[in-house]
Amino acid sequence: MMSRTYEQLIPRRLRDPFEKSLALDTGYVLDFNDRTFADFFFEELGIDTSVSNLFDGRGTSKAKRLRSFIERAPAGVVAKALRELWEYGESLSWPGVGIRDSYFAVVAIFEGASDHIDASAFEAFEPSQTLDELIAAIRRDLDAKKPQAALDRLHTYCMKRFASLVRKHGGGECGENDALHARAGRYVKLLTAQRNLTEMSERIIKSSISVLESFNTIRNNKSLAHDNPDLIQPDEARFIFDSVAALLRFIRRSTVGRSRTDRGPGAVCRLQLCCIRSGLQIRVWAIVHQPPDPDIRLATLSAQATDWHRSAFGIWGQQNGMGKTAVQRTTWRQALRAQAEPFDLRSGS
Repeated sequence: MMSRTYEQLIPRRLRDPFEKSLALDTGYVLDFNDRTFADFFFEELGIDTSVSNLFDGRGTSKAKRLRSFIERAPAGVVAKALRELWEYGESLSWPGVGIRDSYFAVVAIFEGASDHIDASAFEAFEPSQTLDELIAAIRRDLDAKKPQAALDRLHTYCMKRFASLVRKHGGGECGENDALHARAGRYVKLLTAQRNLTEMSERIIKSSISVLESFNTIRNNKSLAHDNPDLIQPDEARFIFDSVAALLRFIRRSTVGRSRTDRGPGAVCRLQLCCIRSGLQIRVWAIVHQPPDPDIRLATLSAQATDWHRSAFGIWGQQNGMGKTAVQRTTWRQALRAQAEPFDLRSGS
């Protein structure tokens, strides 16, 4: 935690434009109500506002709760929250663009005060107990400031992630013996064909293929994947983590995050899917941001969601229902959105 107050952490010359950019001067935070405020913090940071004491230091308005969070939470967590809030505000065309420099000067204060490795790029992109345990193991090592101990699991995560991306973007299945850089290469080819990237972005993401090829060597010879005599040094391991995480964050925003910002006519369709099983109603809002394929049927997604419900939550879902807390609402939404990613559905059909 930061030991100084909110006013001490953020200088006045930055604090006034910073507060205006998030509408804190009105007592609110952007367009959030109490429920969506809670959903945002759990979905983006894994923090349940109903039980965390990070928000309790200043009062009950959303602006006061956010100020309390800023002065009580770890610096790296604050920095991530502020970046996500800015991205959300941009998706609303919120009037804060003219003070971007001041806002990110505040973000830099917290990023510079942190030795925390941002693990937000490592997400459960599909329902899988193995994947959940893999991500938990990575985060435990990062929280313990031991990135060198987690490099082999980072490699495994990337193998799974790129195989999933290739499959979801129509590239078929990756072979069991396909190396990490080969999987990444297949995905990059699909991405550049489907997205109009700038020349610089395309160069950077293509260069990641050779970076991941080198990662194979580090994993085999300098990690805990084998009985290696020496591990890579912690500072270099952190550099590898930061670099791979930056690539994964870009990929996440390219595949899912576009729904927040690329909302041209006809680009967004909202689907309400109701699956009734054992008296439980699952409501899914899927955001589809590519022209829909008329051959894909709603029944396909329905079957996927029902299969997921049976295998992943089962008795838990039937006993506890849905939507009682921010945690439950967000958990259902995240998992079902992951199921919806591969599908395009015709608006209004």
